[in-house]
Amino acid sequence: MKGNKIAPTPRQVSNEMINVARLEKCLKTIAKVVAEHGEDYLPIFERVHAELEKKRQQQRILDMALNLANENNPSSVKVSQEL
Repeated sequence: MKGNKIAPTPRQVSNEMINVARLEKCLKTIAKVVAEHGEDYLPIFERVHAELEKKRQQQRILDMALNLANENNPSSVKVSQEL
């Protein structure tokens, strides 16, 4: 059937929607919640902080790989990507 698309899996949606900027915004919001409502919310802050650091590390590794690829093949089209 024309126009029918398969719905993305939850993992596909989460990988597409979660990026460094979004995690930074969430971390600031959760920090305010912790400040206003106390340490009960600290585990959520810790989890988002860990995810942010993981995403930043993935971006650094991806950038390194792309830079190396572009160094070794300058005549090809340069590739860039953001996680």
